[in-house]
Amino acid sequence: MISWHKIYYVLSVLSVLVAYLFHPVLWDGAFYHLTALSFCFIHYSQYLQAKGKWSLFVFVVFVLTVNNMLEEIFFDPVEMDYSEILTAVIIAVIAYTHRNKWTN
Repeated sequence: MISWHKIYYVLSVLSVLVAYLFHPVLWDGAFYHLTALSFCFIHYSQYLQAKGKWSLFVFVVFVLTVNNMLEEIFFDPVEMDYSEILTAVIIAVIAYTHRNKWTN
């Protein structure tokens, strides 16, 4: 049986291949959107596999990749905006409230 983390790895590779191969015929910014989506798939797969103390680290990296994807889609990715500060606050709150889960 195929596990979910392998499916996410395959989706990641497919998204990067589409970004590189079909870049000229896709919408403006598609390359950046698809590569950001690929990073999200990879890091979510790693989060599914992470156990113990490493799951907090992998969770933080996954949230940062989601922030990167949202920056690419909705905001101007070259400017420092409130989304980075908001992401840092969200990571801190989630990490603090779930600290027992990741340290046991």
